[in-house]
Amino acid sequence: MKTCLLGCLLSLLVDSMCQADQADTIQRRAYRLVESISITGNKRTKDFIIRREMDVQPGDTLWLASLNERLQANARRIFNTQLFVSAQVQVDTAQRTSADTTTLALQVVVKENWYIWAAPYARLNDRNLNEWIDRGSDFRRLNYGAFIDHENLFGRMQKLEFVFETGFTDRFTLNYNVPYLTKGRNLGLFSQLRYQTLANVAYNTIGNQLNFIYEDAALLRQFEGRLKLRRRQGFYSFHYADLGYQQTTISESLRELNPFYLQPEQTTQRFMTLGYTYRYDRRDNINFALKGRTFIADLRRMGLLPTDDFESWQFRLAYADYYPLGRNWFGNYMLKAKAFTNPDVPYNLLRGIGYEEDVLRGYDLYVVNGSAYVSGRANIKRELFRRTFPLGFIKWRQFNTLPLNLYLTAFTDWGYVYNRYPDRLSNSLTNRWLRSAGIGLEINTWYNAVVRFNLSRNTLGQTNFFINLQKDIWTRWN
Repeated sequence: MKTCLLGCLLSLLVDSMCQADQADTIQRRAYRLVESISITGNKRTKDFIIRREMDVQPGDTLWLASLNERLQANARRIFNTQLFVSAQVQVDTAQRTSADTTTLALQVVVKENWYIWAAPYARLNDRNLNEWIDRGSDFRRLNYGAFIDHENLFGRMQKLEFVFETGFTDRFTLNYNVPYLTKGRNLGLFSQLRYQTLANVAYNTIGNQLNFIYEDAALLRQFEGRLKLRRRQGFYSFHYADLGYQQTTISESLRELNPFYLQPEQTTQRFMTLGYTYRYDRRDNINFALKGRTFIADLRRMGLLPTDDFESWQFRLAYADYYPLGRNWFGNYMLKAKAFTNPDVPYNLLRGIGYEEDVLRGYDLYVVNGSAYVSGRANIKRELFRRTFPLGFIKWRQFNTLPLNLYLTAFTDWGYVYNRYPDRLSNSLTNRWLRSAGIGLEINTWYNAVVRFNLSRNTLGQTNFFINLQKDIWTRWN
């Protein structure tokens, strides 16, 4: 009798487990047909700019098990156009016209950025805020100017930028970018013109820092022009081909201070460049990533004509990986490398660590010049606070919310710069390994601005506190 009862219980248990497995299988295999996709909130941006970022179209089939993940991935790509304050892709239940459960309607809801900026401004001519403070917070080292910037011309994601500066330097810049030239929306054209006149020039590196010369007359005049063709393959891969020209003229006094500023004993430098860049970018937020990866490879030839004054190949690589660790913890690491095939690089082109995004934390006040370098960094961070505050007293929708995200970080950086001619520079940090480690606080807020406060210690035995506004990766190649 007991054996019979036990057998019945086991049979019922097996049947229930089988039914549960069947139900789970049915749920995982359940799908819906996309009936329609509506877009709201884009008062200026054309629909096709948004649809270009989506891998879902009416008539497609979506599996319910991966529906949320698929919709979130589409929302992230739309947000990464940098045209919107926020972007959501969701199921539109209001569009149901029947009890049919085999179809669904999707809705894209965006909140547009402010696209037109025009104002006078002042900016630092130094490499970063720390260097400006170290030089005495001299307001004469500021550039003053005005700019006009339209980041979504005609609602087609075209960008027009005009900048005029005076003060520490006189500079004129004109950029016009058309990301989509064809109906296939995979070809784009980017153009840049820049002219600058400098009466204050960093003529050499002394004591691992830039040393400047000041004169009333122009010390350096430079003209640059570039055309770049971009092909976008799918969603995450970008190919660039660019052609450029650069001409630099310096004064006799600058040449006397540094005979190797251009080619030895020359006061004029002209050359053309031809380059190819590949970029793969699958980060969740290209300005402040917590998940995903990106890879950049750049190869260019400097000096195309027999009359060009400088000839070399230049290679550049960067890879970064970002990953969640669970419970509001995140990690990431990054590797970079750059090299000229011609080690005899003139000083005006000699860039290693310490410029723009190529910075080692803990060495923010220093520059390390060389014809090749490798560097890396690793971070672990803990989310302390994440919230968006409504600002009802501001009537403009582009500014009436304030996102505020705080992260506590721990980091370590390392790098090595190769310089074949150390006697030309007072740059003791070349040809040796550099390391640093520290902790910091990262703030991510309005329009994806990022401010980093870092307390670090380097291999020179120095403990410093720095404020950093630079991005992690070479965003100028976007």
